[in-house]
Amino acid sequence: MSSLLEEPVPERNHQTQAAETGPKTGSFARTIAGVHTDLVLTKYSNATLIVVTQLRKFGTVVQVTSERGRNQVEGGTRTVYTVNTLLGKDSEEVHLFARILKEKLDIQHPLLLTVGVRDFTGENLKPFVEFILEKFKQM
Repeated sequence: MSSLLEEPVPERNHQTQAAETGPKTGSFARTIAGVHTDLVLTKYSNATLIVVTQLRKFGTVVQVTSERGRNQVEGGTRTVYTVNTLLGKDSEEVHLFARILKEKLDIQHPLLLTVGVRDFTGENLKPFVEFILEKFKQM
């Protein structure tokens, strides 16, 4: 009886295979409200990861999903967004930010979002949303 360790290992071209099937990633930077802000976008086949940070840390991690449901009263369909905080501080601002991104990016699979931003309030969401939308479209 032979061992699996004794069998020859088939040769594979790992670089070509990884380039074709791997996730698409881009990293960007911009100054928002006078603070250096880093952005990493990664598109996987089954999810999208967005990391936005001014602290060089992940910060709060949330997952956003959406599903279309029939609206029996109006007779059409309606999209319902679910935002779950996986790690970190559970805040309304982050939930709102996550929902806006999921809606504007119009991605069908789940969105995993990490937010490590100083003074993150409802009033200063707009420049972050614009930055992400601009870079997401470029990928």
